[in-house]
Amino acid sequence: MKENFYSERTVQGRREYKCQFCPKPIAKGEAHVCVSSRDAGKIHGHRAHLVCHDAATGQPAPLPRRAAA
Repeated sequence: MKENFYSERTVQGRREYKCQFCPKPIAKGEAHVCVSSRDAGKIHGHRAHLVCHDAATGQPAPLPRRAAA
């Protein structure tokens, strides 16, 4: 069986996405949290506004990665 993993990162959307925690859409180009994981062989993923992620998890969103020069 493949290993479980959890990845959480702050990204800029290339299109509009649906927030996991609220009914408002995440606008194209808006910074948001992208979460992906595998548990018990099943792959999961969701996206959330930065403030929604902070409120739901009680932890600040991860800092965005710097783009390669």
